[in-house]
Amino acid sequence: MNHWYFKWTKTSYGPLLLFIAAFADSSFFPMPVLIIFITLSLTKAQNSTLFTGAAILGTLAGAIGGWSIGHFLWLDKDSEFTRLALYVFDHVPGLSADLYEDIRVLYGNWGSLILGSAILTPIPFKYFTISAGVFNMNLFVFVLVTLITQGAKFIITTILIKKYGAKINVLIHEYFKPVAILITASIIIALIMIKIF
Repeated sequence: MNHWYFKWTKTSYGPLLLFIAAFADSSFFPMPVLIIFITLSLTKAQNSTLFTGAAILGTLAGAIGGWSIGHFLWLDKDSEFTRLALYVFDHVPGLSADLYEDIRVLYGNWGSLILGSAILTPIPFKYFTISAGVFNMNLFVFVLVTLITQGAKFIITTILIKKYGAKINVLIHEYFKPVAILITASIIIALIMIKIF
């Protein structure tokens, strides 16, 4: 493991790194959060609960930051992209006007339910958070769905790490998607039921 973040496993700043990485990844800049999370948890298993909390809180705080960017700074009064949005499209890897349009269509078809399934797509989560703000998604619902789905991702990973240790990388690739699909489907069904009743 020669990745830049591996050196953080030898310090006491791992939770802070994880919080910052999760915040950035959910709001404005791509970061390998799950890989950092797994690396830290495998090398300091005794701190796995602390890492889980840092990842969840960082993701939630970053998601609220992304929602705020979308709600207040993404479009001007004529519904055109602001300079900030255009700068992001030009300078942040993985973010583009075409991808924004794809997510706009998803929100148009599925509404807030699309946020719950964001965990299953290759689209960066920050685009879902920014788009939720642009499309005025209810902030309470946004926070609740983000907390449940993104929290479940880290909690499931922690459980797998504790049970399988270093085999986690193989297990994540083989079994995480089916488990995530079941959790997401359950959340979407629950949201539909709440909306109906």
